[in-house]
Amino acid sequence: MQLFADAHVDMLGMPSTWQAVLNPIMIVLFAGVMAAVWRRVEVSAPAKFAAGLVLCGASFLLLSLAAARADGDTRVSLLWIVGLYLLQTLGELFLSPTGLSLSHKLAPPGMGAQLAGLFFLTVSTGDVIGGQIASHLSGAPLYLGLGAAAVLAGLAMAVATPRVRALIGA
Repeated sequence: MQLFADAHVDMLGMPSTWQAVLNPIMIVLFAGVMAAVWRRVEVSAPAKFAAGLVLCGASFLLLSLAAARADGDTRVSLLWIVGLYLLQTLGELFLSPTGLSLSHKLAPPGMGAQLAGLFFLTVSTGDVIGGQIASHLSGAPLYLGLGAAAVLAGLAMAVATPRVRALIGA
């Protein structure tokens, strides 16, 4: 994101590094809202995972559109990055708390911390895989591929939700 913002986003005179604060600010703003929603609306963990994957995938699809518009010296509006982080933040708020909670709940007695650590290890493994893919692709094709993969995974999870719910007893 930093490289894309630096090369292709009109930061309105701000340093391009400032775009990195959008996600943490949005996490703080929306975490309480999402917690309130989860208290009122019953949504299964697999369904939350599916929605989170689709939201994160949609953020990369949005980025692929921005990258396609950012030809040569053309810079795109900062609003593209704001939209991207909004979708990623909401996706993260569906995925991360749910994954941590499930990894602890489904763990054998005394193994909750280890499985929570394994959850974080899967995130870093995904980062490594994404970095390897990015070493071969760039720009719109990279973002389109990542977005499509995440959306497809989310749709597959949505289809599998009833079976997964039955398996985990949720």
